[in-house]
Amino acid sequence: MYLSLRAVIRQRQHPPEPPVVENTIPFIGAILAMIKHKTKFHATMRDKYRHPIYTLRVFGSTMYVINAASLIAAVQKQYRAISFLPFVVITVYRVAGGSKAINEIMTPDLTANDGFIAGFGKAIYHTLAPGIDLYAMSIEAMRTFRASLDALEAAGSTRVFLFAWVRSGALLVTTDAACGLHNPFRDPAIEKA
Repeated sequence: MYLSLRAVIRQRQHPPEPPVVENTIPFIGAILAMIKHKTKFHATMRDKYRHPIYTLRVFGSTMYVINAASLIAAVQKQYRAISFLPFVVITVYRVAGGSKAINEIMTPDLTANDGFIAGFGKAIYHTLAPGIDLYAMSIEAMRTFRASLDALEAAGSTRVFLFAWVRSGALLVTTDAACGLHNPFRDPAIEKA
């Protein structure tokens, strides 16, 4: 059985792929090591094997782990072959509190040039490039943040739920800077959506 699993790993390895990191127990050895080392797993693997990039076979999937910062930009340019966009959608949905409706808008055509995610990046690229536009947005963001802190101070002793306050503040800071006086996210109903 052991030799069969080793053979499967070797057969699944294609020449252009990064080298495979061997596990004592094929396919599940990495899972056991992740459980043992927790957040230090990847640092342990990096220090043990010293590969700038490697392939990790885990039962049911293949992971490519990048240890060299110099390779990150090269990988990010291959967005059609290696896509991080599903993680963007998951992050917006879970962390930023996006609704199902927002998730459905963002999900189709993740790598298409006219898809929401790719189109959004193209739309804001010039605005966020160093220069007068970014400076103006930063000033507006600081004004919004200051107003939020002033309102909190004016309320006196009050109880706030930190995560909700920070999330709302971050949303208003960024959308005020982008939308100006007519920011639709100032409406609490739209913010909740």
